[in-house]
Amino acid sequence: SFFMENLLETVRDSIADCVEVSYKSMKLTDAVTMMKFESTEELLDYVQEKREDWIVDGERLTFQPPPVLGKAEDIPSMKLIGQSLSYATELERIV
Repeated sequence: SFFMENLLETVRDSIADCVEVSYKSMKLTDAVTMMKFESTEELLDYVQEKREDWIVDGERLTFQPPPVLGKAEDIPSMKLIGQSLSYATELERIV
């Protein structure tokens, strides 16, 4: 039973991570079904304990948008390509 409870908690956390990125909001009843809770109260307890950034608004859950990470333009791709070619040339000289 202990193992199953931990497994279910881990699965719920994974589902929650995916849901908050995939949806802007969701009905509470849909979240209860998706996350395998027995009742809306269990879901609300979970939100209060583990997902403080989720907003309960009536019968809906609203998720905060994920933080914007670096864009593809921020990656110095030309510099990396140049370094890789330089390393390949040096390796070819050694061999």
